[in-house]
Amino acid sequence: MRRPAPPCRRLPPLHPRPRRAGLQTFIDFGLAQYASSPEDRAVDLYVLERACGSAHSDVSPQLFEGVLAAYLAASSDAATVGHRFEQVRLRGRKRLAFG
Repeated sequence: MRRPAPPCRRLPPLHPRPRRAGLQTFIDFGLAQYASSPEDRAVDLYVLERACGSAHSDVSPQLFEGVLAAYLAASSDAATVGHRFEQVRLRGRKRLAFG
């Protein structure tokens, strides 16, 4: 005989820290895997770009361009990832246009 599931506990409310205007915070929950190849990183950036466009269509271009610039500035292989990202972006646009 199965035991009933324990009751769900309510989590305490979150109290966000005050933030400076224009500062974005991203949280990576690490639900998939650590991507080390430029192709994997480029695909992750493309998925993030699409998610920003879906959830924040009014500010998506500015938001993502800021994220991309900061990511590439901090990346040790920025040129390779940036080039791959443009390739992934083109593949994604073809898929959207032609199914």
